[in-house]
Amino acid sequence: MLMELGSVYFRERFRQNFHLLLKILHL
Repeated sequence: MLMELGSVYFRERFRQNFHLLLKILHL
């Protein structure tokens, strides 16, 4: 249960960071 929650949390964090990185690279 806790591991599943952590997995989802980190996946969301990773996706947000990835989009942020793309924005920075496009500037």
